This record gives sequence, C-alpha cells and structure tokens, in this order.
Amino acid sequence: MHDSPESAPGPAIEAEELSKTYPGSGTPALDRISFTVQRGEIFGILGPNGAGKTTAVSILSTLIRPTSGSARVLGMDVSRRPSEVRRLIGIVPQEIAIYPGLTARQNLVFFGSLYGIPRGMLALRADDALKLVGLENRADARVSTFSGGMQRRLNLAAGIIHSPAVLLLDEPTVGVDPQSRRFIFENVNALARNGMAVVYTTHYMEEAEELCTRIAVVDEGRIVATGRPRDLVREHGEDRIRIAVESSLPGDLVHGLDAFAETGCVKAGAGVIEMRVRSAHDSLAGVLEFLRGKGVKVLSLDLKPASLENVFIKLTGKGLRD
Repeated sequence: MHDSPESAPGPAIEAEELSKTYPGSGTPALDRISFTVQRGEIFGILGPNGAGKTTAVSILSTLIRPTSGSARVLGMDVSRRPSEVRRLIGIVPQEIAIYPGLTARQNLVFFGSLYGIPRGMLALRADDALKLVGLENRADARVSTFSGGMQRRLNLAAGIIHSPAVLLLDEPTVGVDPQSRRFIFENVNALARNGMAVVYTTHYMEEAEELCTRIAVVDEGRIVATGRPRDLVREHGEDRIRIAVESSLPGDLVHGLDAFAETGCVKAGAGVIEMRVRSAHDSLAGVLEFLRGKGVKVLSLDLKPASLENVFIKLTGKGLRD
C-alpha cells in the first residue's frame, strides 16, 4: 500500500533554482531561488512589492509555469502534475476572491464544491470554517455588507475549507483592521500547529517577525538571506546608538569612535553622534567612557535595538517600500 502524498516523508515544498521571466521583460521576476518548507512550518517570503513574492506563490499554486528550475509540493512536480497538486493546496490570493452578492455560507459551499467535498459535508465544513475565522454570526449576511477585514477573513476560510496540506497566503492582511489581522494570525498559527505547511508572503516586517518560523528575504527576484527571524537579526542586525552632545566633535575624535563600531558606521553632525554597532550592550560603556575621557559632555542617549527592518536595509541597501 502506498503512502498518500500528505503522509509521505520529506519537505512539504521544495523549490530548486526557480526562475521566471515574463514575455517582453528582460528582467527575471524570479532569479534562481531555492528553498524548502517543512510540514507545520510558517515560511515567510518577505520583500517589497515587485520583489517576486506573488510570482513564487503563482508557480507553487500551478497558476503559471516557471521559465527554469523546479518546484515540488508533497513530492509532486507543480508543472508535471498540476491537477494533483491543486487538490492538496489552499490558496488565499492578494486580491479578495469571493462573491459579494452571495452570503458567507453560500461562498464557502460553492468553493467547497469546487474541491470535491461531498454535498452532505459541505454545510458542516462551511460552518467550521466560518467559526474558525470568527464569522459564524454573519454566516447568512451578504458579503457586500462586510468590512474589508471581514472579507479577508472569509477569503482565508475559502482557502482552507477543504483542509489542504499546504496553504499559500499572498499578502493576506493588506488593508485589514487590527482585529482582523489578529484573527488571521491566530488562525494561521493554529493551522501550522496542526501540521499544515504555510507559505506567507508579506512586505510587513512586524508580520514576518511575529508569525513566521523562517523567512526568505527577497529583493528583485533573488533571495538574499534565509533563516529564522531572530537568527537573521543576530547575524546581520545592528543596534543603533544616538548620542546628543554639548558641541560638535573634531574629526579625530569621531575617528576614535570607529573602534566601537563597524568601519563607516559613525556619523557626527551638529551636536549629534549616530553609530551602528553589533551590540549596544557590549559597546555602550566603552563609548561613554571614551567620550568622557575626551571631555565631551553627553546630553542624552537613545538606543534602537537591531530589527528585521535594518537587516533588510543592510542586505538590500534600501528600505522596504510599499
């Protein structure tokens, strides 16, 4: 007896040297990206709009074919076995894909029927999905009366009504209210705890940091770093120190601060010193002692710990833009 794809060993998703160049474009939307996603893992793809996030999800969901490279979902090649892959995945697209003229329950019954859920189970599955996303009290209301955040939550319910083994979420919280964002976070975490593999694309740093087990930082179609958020911050992050002083510093004194920071990471203006250091905890006492020894009076001190945002800036040379 053969194992079903859901129970077969190995990663839930494997992408190898995946590339995509759209016709008429000389620049690849994806440029030889490789990553794996394990069962029960929330894998974040973090990058600005235009970085290639949606293209990656579209390939994994069999909507488009890669130009080169390969991707497998539960061991099945997405280009060679698309019909089988589609039965095992749930997709929550960036654009809300539900029918405003139908009620919430009617939407879910419709989408559930597309996945082949038996008619006798559709109503129960729809009710379970509505309860999961906190919309059970609006089951029979038309979606046209829903707020944007409620529509996002129903979009998620439509993507999971058939209990997929792999869930692909493309910017699922764009434009939602804080309550709906929290609902989505809690639901995604619960699904992963129950063994579902989740791919979550976002351009929100705080989402990737809070929600994702691991992330791939992408920019201009390339992966520039992969790892757990806290490991990326530890490896690439820099603490920021901002010191207000009584008067401007001479150049030789500014150069003396280089000993406490990475080369080129000290800036001094009129009465302000800004430094980027690997660890403010390790460097700050020495910096203050150095300034005191030079007779510099410190007026105030501000510390900004390393974050995923300054990791992204360091790795790509630019801020994460919408």
